[in-house]
Amino acid sequence: MGRALPAPWTVELRSLVIRQLGDTDPALTTIARWLHGEWSDLCPGAGLQLTTERLAERCGQSLVPSLYLASLDGRPLGTVSLVGLDMPLRPLLSPWLASLWVSPDWRRRGIGSRLLAHVEARAAAVGLSPLYLFTDTRQAWYARRGWMPWENLRYRGLRVTVMRKFRPGD
Repeated sequence: MGRALPAPWTVELRSLVIRQLGDTDPALTTIARWLHGEWSDLCPGAGLQLTTERLAERCGQSLVPSLYLASLDGRPLGTVSLVGLDMPLRPLLSPWLASLWVSPDWRRRGIGSRLLAHVEARAAAVGLSPLYLFTDTRQAWYARRGWMPWENLRYRGLRVTVMRKFRPGD
């Protein structure tokens, strides 16, 4: 009989791997299911196939757009993207941190923070500043990580806060 895996909160995350997805990465379907399940109500009528196609546009070797996956021992745990435009109401703001998501069983263990820091570091390394995002519920979480509120508005039926973060030294 196999040895049971430890509970998620006891797992050491030093071996967490964050990698950028390429054009044909099989993890794309997993990420599409996650994000479609979480945010499909923001895009009524957009099915899983359309979500997958939009995410595929983020795959490849460029920084904007890009799609990242966090995994531990080959098990996918979370994702984040960097995109040129995430809110058509604000077309002059760019680039955007988008779709930060961690599997519910693995939340509150630092994976989201690691994904966020990874994308921030990649953007800072090439001088992209500021970065933008919008959130309807996680303003305090992002604020604790240095993000500042930029604007409050109504978007796709939600009250959201657009936040921004400058590269250190800007």
